[in-house]
Amino acid sequence: MKVIIITGASSGIGYALAEALIARDQYIVAIARREQPLQDLKNKYPDQVRIISADVSSVKGRENIVNNLADIKQITALVHNAGVIEPVAPIQKIELQQWRRAQAVNTEAPLFLSQALIPKLKQGRILHISTAAAHIPFPAWSAYCSSKAALFMLYQCLKLELADIPIAVGSVMPGIVDTAMQAEIRAHKNMPKERLDFFTELKANHKLLSTQTVARFLSWLLLDVKSDEFSEQEWDIYDTSHHDAWLEGEVLPEIS
Repeated sequence: MKVIIITGASSGIGYALAEALIARDQYIVAIARREQPLQDLKNKYPDQVRIISADVSSVKGRENIVNNLADIKQITALVHNAGVIEPVAPIQKIELQQWRRAQAVNTEAPLFLSQALIPKLKQGRILHISTAAAHIPFPAWSAYCSSKAALFMLYQCLKLELADIPIAVGSVMPGIVDTAMQAEIRAHKNMPKERLDFFTELKANHKLLSTQTVARFLSWLLLDVKSDEFSEQEWDIYDTSHHDAWLEGEVLPEIS
């Protein structure tokens, strides 16, 4: 049985990706802290989904995940989708526990969950959900930018260290997506006005990507792209060079 694990699967990109992969006959292990949305997914697809309610950022949560996967011998792919943007605040106002939470979710969880599952991932794939903020600094986003920059470097280190197992490690920027995180960003008053206006206008002008479009892109990466291609670059959904392979005639909104 082919198994794909998705963290942060209770909503947004994670939930949409689970449904897209199920439509392609994959078996999904959906992981998130919130149990009810996971149960809703399980109820819709009882034979194609296993759910695990766990906090991937904690040692106990990761142990729970590993224990729940004891009967699974081979994992096709592990998708590190869980992420947080908080704290959104000037550096002078960030509290230590907020900072540590961001690092634990965005960087430590992918590292140590991958580490724990390496024996089951031989011939499989690990996919990091990245962001432009890993490469571009934004005011009030220091915790998010730094943790995602660390995740990008982790992708580069892992793809070197795991190549001989072999495990293919990839990284993808899914674009600016119409999710709860985007709503959270628009609700913040700590960002500079021009950045807040930028995100508000994207929403108002229907330029946010749908989670379904992103899920189609990620499904293509996980199932159709060759392993060496999967790992060799960080994939950007806005890069038109690969659109013909998966976009099915849709045109992505332009952003500036």
